[in-house]
Amino acid sequence: MKLQPFQISDGYSKFINLTDTPNEYAGDSAKALIVKDTEDGLEFGTASGGALTDGYLRLTEKDTDPSSLSDTGNVYSKKVDGYSELYYMDNYGLITQLTNKSRVFIPTNELYTYPTNPHPQDDEFESTTLGSVWAEDFTASGSIDYDADFAAGNCRRQIHTDYEKSWYSIQPPYDSASKHLHRYYSMPTNVFIWARVKFERRHDTSVGDDDQIIGMALTDTSAGAPRWNSFIKVWLNEQDAGQSNVEVNFQYNSLDKGTYEGITANQQEQGFDYIGVHKVGTVYYVWVFNNVGQGLCLWNYDMPAPNFSIDRIVFMFKSSSTLFPGNYIAGIDFIRFVESATFLPGMHK
Repeated sequence: MKLQPFQISDGYSKFINLTDTPNEYAGDSAKALIVKDTEDGLEFGTASGGALTDGYLRLTEKDTDPSSLSDTGNVYSKKVDGYSELYYMDNYGLITQLTNKSRVFIPTNELYTYPTNPHPQDDEFESTTLGSVWAEDFTASGSIDYDADFAAGNCRRQIHTDYEKSWYSIQPPYDSASKHLHRYYSMPTNVFIWARVKFERRHDTSVGDDDQIIGMALTDTSAGAPRWNSFIKVWLNEQDAGQSNVEVNFQYNSLDKGTYEGITANQQEQGFDYIGVHKVGTVYYVWVFNNVGQGLCLWNYDMPAPNFSIDRIVFMFKSSSTLFPGNYIAGIDFIRFVESATFLPGMHK
């Protein structure tokens, strides 16, 4: 028995021979078949919501969330701050954001995860070029080397390289001179500023005084550089007598307003990973956080009227010892800002 070709109505065996469909395929590769706006025929076009194109699932960006449907889950793309983000809605209408600016979105505390709503002044150090707002008061040259042992000369500095992605890394000479990375910042009434920092070094049996220091300061400005007439300094890794300490210094109009020092770790351990300053009106609170988000407010100071003009953020690096093989390496993962009188990263969620 010989089978006859399957035929569509009116005896046509080809789709393009129908009177209410496209009459050719040329130029319509990977397009979908959709109903015309006139609702009287079919045509090729881009399907609303999403389509498989060249092996890729492409979701058309929406401005709003869809309506929930019983026994149905929705995966869709929605515009957020100019970006096409991926979302999931379950049958009860509960929505989960899956991506945030090309990153997998994990809704945990903003102490260490990428912020949902980044501040315009945030810097994640994700470019090999230092941002134009920053200035260095040292010459940077050469590659970082754990075994490098040098008492003078330029700082070795790398940003977002294979050595360490998304980090500003610096290896200063052990000349006891503080090196600074700084930028101008007009302080609002309320703001929390925090940074993730660290130090790395070859192991040694002892730690001398001020072997390896990293810190952050808020200060006034003179000629585009730190003035140090009035400041708040937070030294995350200051050493005395074999101990690693957190040290806070306040100074107003060249007058010392006090120093706080607390032991955080023995020898070469790093007790805290984050340093921050919270400005609430004229009161400045100094915070440190460990790597699981536990915070400790070290000190606060209410600046007398008239409140001095803090308008510069400074990162400080200092090495003073030759007791170990290879100069220490300091790093900054990010600096972030939240303009709020109540925000505390790692403690508000």
